[in-house]
Amino acid sequence: MLAWLRDRPEGTSFGEMYAEFGNAGEKALARLLASGLVVRPARGRYAAAESADPERPKVAGGVSARTIVTMLVVLSSALDDAMAQGLVARNVARLVKRPKVTAAEMATWTPEQAAAFRAYVAGDRLSACWLLTLAGLRRSEVLGLRWDDVDQDAATVTIAQGRVVVGGGTVTGAPKSTRSARTLPMPREVLTALRTFKTRQAEEQLALGADWPDTGLVAVNADGFPIRPETYSKAFTAHCVAAGVPVIRLHDVRHTAATMLLDGGTTPSATAKWLGHDPAITLRVYGHVYDDALALAGDALLGRSRSVSSD
Repeated sequence: MLAWLRDRPEGTSFGEMYAEFGNAGEKALARLLASGLVVRPARGRYAAAESADPERPKVAGGVSARTIVTMLVVLSSALDDAMAQGLVARNVARLVKRPKVTAAEMATWTPEQAAAFRAYVAGDRLSACWLLTLAGLRRSEVLGLRWDDVDQDAATVTIAQGRVVVGGGTVTGAPKSTRSARTLPMPREVLTALRTFKTRQAEEQLALGADWPDTGLVAVNADGFPIRPETYSKAFTAHCVAAGVPVIRLHDVRHTAATMLLDGGTTPSATAKWLGHDPAITLRVYGHVYDDALALAGDALLGRSRSVSSD
């Protein structure tokens, strides 16, 4: 990507880069911006930094440990390829001591709190979207969902793309991973909410006429334009406060869904498929929930409570 940018000294837009490099280009651009190898000479334009540019930004101490580790992993992979081609003698990136990455503490709602939130947003314009969030879909998956992905006859929703924040805008692309692309059977409540929302959108489109941008997306504003990811997150926080439930991260609703699935007896494998996860990741992240379920299964098998000691 850097060589490609250097061939374009006038700079280029993100759209042009995305068309050239796809999803992989998003991560590459973020790394190049953080390292100072790419600059923004004008709003919405990106260009390779001049080697003698005194204003070239440096990696600041504020860069997170996760970002540093990610950059080292990518650099190490590139150097491995270079070694295989005989371009370098060794992979010096493997010699760098990597900072410890502290995982964010996972917060979840109780089933009662999730129900309270669901009841509060029942009358919201985006009720269907909030139900999809409660069902465990990622923010990018909810915002990338198209009406063509909703099959009312089959009672399914297909996750085929996602919308994410990149720089100052949003980009629609393939799902996060191969497993993320999936078709989920949805409860009647979700399908009914989606049907109602589609009818409402048709009325809004009729009112605006030619001014309505026909994106085909489910999550759009009343003017037809796609809802920005950060706007969706802010609305979620406001609804949490209004509903009187703990304010958690939007992504933590996904953790809540996973916990409720496992608590309800869904197997880790089925839970992973629903979430679009690797089963191994599901067990690692939510293993404590499954362990509790196994303990209860043991109690049921023995026909007595584990709290009762045997004499």
